[in-house]
Amino acid sequence: MNIPIDVNAFENFVAENHLFVKTEKNMVKCLKNWYKNDKEQFLEDLWTDIDTVLSTYTFEKDGVSFSKCLARRK
Repeated sequence: MNIPIDVNAFENFVAENHLFVKTEKNMVKCLKNWYKNDKEQFLEDLWTDIDTVLSTYTFEKDGVSFSKCLARRK
């Protein structure tokens, strides 16, 4: 299979733009908002409170993917 992008350039882009750090910060924000807005559902789904989730969750940094946006710009 021929990959249509320069893999090394893409990996450099991810590192230079701190995409994993930004993703982790946004995930924490999302989890906190979920807990704040719907605590009962959060507890039911994750079986624990927000402090436990944030102190024990391991953010994996296995890879980054992207998709093509099909929306037209005017």
